[in-house]
Amino acid sequence: MNLKKRFDGLWNAKPFKRYKHFVSCVADQESVWMLSNDAGFTTIDLDGYVNLLVWPSREFAVAFDSQDSPVEMEVHDFCQCCEEILEQKDVRFMVFPTDKDVYVASAEELLSDILQELELIE
Repeated sequence: MNLKKRFDGLWNAKPFKRYKHFVSCVADQESVWMLSNDAGFTTIDLDGYVNLLVWPSREFAVAFDSQDSPVEMEVHDFCQCCEEILEQKDVRFMVFPTDKDVYVASAEELLSDILQELELIE
């Protein structure tokens, strides 16, 4: 399958399918992609929550927002960050957002799913 078709297929997939792809991909590639600017990691404040945005690859992060800089984080470091965020009930993750929709996960849900996937691979 060519890369453009694969990209378009994932970009246009339903939010939960993209979430599952994200979890599988970050465990396999051992990295998470976020966006950063002068203020820190890119977030979206919505409904009383601070939402951190995460993608499985640089290309998807840049497609979402080419103004901010893509930043790669090693998956175990990302999991440690999730553990630190668990106490903060006002922080969530927008997983693999596109210009159409997004799957929103708590730090607990995302951490649990990534750790389960890592156990299968490692």
